[in-house]
Amino acid sequence: MTPVRRLPAKAAVVHYHNRPYYYQGGVFYIARSGSYVRVIPPVGIRVAVLPAGYARLVVGSLVFFYVSEFFYAEDVFFGEYIVAEPPVGAIVSKIPKEVAEVEIDGKTYYEYNGILYKPVKVEGKAYEVVGQVED
Repeated sequence: MTPVRRLPAKAAVVHYHNRPYYYQGGVFYIARSGSYVRVIPPVGIRVAVLPAGYARLVVGSLVFFYVSEFFYAEDVFFGEYIVAEPPVGAIVSKIPKEVAEVEIDGKTYYEYNGILYKPVKVEGKAYEVVGQVED
C-alpha cells in the first residue's frame, strides 16, 4: 500500500497491545516513518462504530458484520465491535481485490491474509469462507 502523509479527517486512535492504530471508515492505519500506512487490522482490535455499508451475517448461532473486507463481532456489553476471525461457512458477496488464486486438490480457491474463500452461487456471485491456509 502507498503511504499517506495525512490521516483522513476524524480518524480515531485505537490502541491495541500498546500500539496506536488509526481508524476511519473501516480502514486501519499505523504510523511509519513520518507517514501512515494502511494495514490489515489485528483480530481482537475494537472500534466504536462500523462504517456504512456493512452486511449482517448469521453463521450458525453467531452474528457477524462484514464490511471493508473484514469480519466483526458485536460486544453488546461495551457497545463496541471487535475484529473477528473470518467464520467458516460465512458467505459474502465481495472479497478483497488483493486475493491470490490458489489451487488445492484440483479446486480453485481465493486466499487473502491466510483465509481461503471458494466461489459459490448464492443469489448471484458469492464466496464462502472455507478455512485458513495451513503453514
